[in-house]
Order: sequence, then structure tokens, then C-alpha cells
Amino acid sequence: MLSRVKSLRAAASIVLLLVLFASVLTVFAQSVTVTTTARVRLRTEPNVSSRTIVVIPFNTAVTARAVNAAQTWILVEYNGSVGWISARFATVSSGDLDLLPTRESGGSSASGTSSGTAAPRSTGTPRAANPRGATSTPSPVTVSLEAVPEVAITGQPDATAPGGCVRVNWTVTGELSSLEAIILSTNGAEDNVEPSGSSRVCINETTTFTLSVPARGASRSVTVRVVAP
Repeated sequence: MLSRVKSLRAAASIVLLLVLFASVLTVFAQSVTVTTTARVRLRTEPNVSSRTIVVIPFNTAVTARAVNAAQTWILVEYNGSVGWISARFATVSSGDLDLLPTRESGGSSASGTSSGTAAPRSTGTPRAANPRGATSTPSPVTVSLEAVPEVAITGQPDATAPGGCVRVNWTVTGELSSLEAIILSTNGAEDNVEPSGSSRVCINETTTFTLSVPARGASRSVTVRVVAP
């Protein structure tokens, strides 16, 4: 009888160990890491109108915690902060997004301090550039883009001297909650931007600025020419 009890206990211990081992394997199997493919904004909610917590640098590996149903947004952890990034700017390094839980909002939290890059803010009217001793005033370049197929863009003036600075202003209006990204490209180099903003750029060659909303298939460009003085 005693021998049988010992055998049952041994069998129960083996079963328990197998269950624990399977649980550990499941946890590791569901561990998902994604790597950013551009500078990407960590947001409080999975939409472009929500607050930016921090900007995650290019080629940064972060742990994924959840996805939205469409898998267009990923809830990730970065330097103690948890928030949403657009899946457009991330690639899976390990694991499978299909194994992550699904949620449509919330889950974000910000650390007390962040070592990421702060989101760019408008700095007001910039000081005039002074290339080669000549005084020049930054040329305002306005970009206006509706978050619908009807889009508009203007740029004035459209030329500057080498080393001259321009201020690029952009705005996206309309229904923003379903958008996963708004992109400002400078000669092809993409940046994930807010629905409206401003950036001062000094250029030495003719430069094309393009504002696009991929989810709407909408984009408009403005080109600033550099001409010899």
C-alpha cells in the first residue's frame, strides 16, 4: 500500500513538472520582439491624434505586448514606458504577432524619465540664416493635406540660396482616429510626424518635401529649389 502511494506521488510530481515546463515554453513562445524601421512615436493610444510619450530611435528593438485587431498598431515597452507604435514602422525580430493578445485602446504608461528622443516641437519664428555673409530670411513652405483623397499643397517662395533655411509647415485635418501614420519625407527620407507641425530645414540642394497619409492613399509634395546667388 505504501509503495503504491509513493508511486502515485511520484507520478503526480512528474505531471506537475510537465505542466510547469509547458507553461514556461508557452511564455517563451509568446515573447515577441519588434525592431523599428524609422524614428517612430510611442503614443498613449493606437491613433495619430493621441499624445506622444517619446520618439523611439531607428533600429531599436522593443518588446511587443499586444496588437490591435487589424495589427496596424503594436503595444510595446521601451525604456520603462509602454505605448503604441504604428506597425508600419516596425518589423518582427522574433516571435509571432498572432500569438499576442488583442486590444483596441489603453495599456500605455510613461516612465519618470525617458532616454528617448523628445518629440520635435515648433520653436517659433527662426532667426535668419547668414550663409556666406549674406542675410536671408527662412522661406515659409506650407503643406496642407486633408485626410481624404482631396488634398492640397502650396509652397511660397519656391527657391532659396545654398545654405538657406526654410520653414516647412504641415497640417492634416479630418477623421484621424483610423490613421496609423502621417509621414513627412524629405528627399525620400521618411519621418513619422504629428497631424500638424512645423520644422526648420536648411538645404544645400533642391529639396522635395512630401506629406502623405498612407491609409488614405493621399500625398502631396512641394519642391524648394536651390539657386546660385
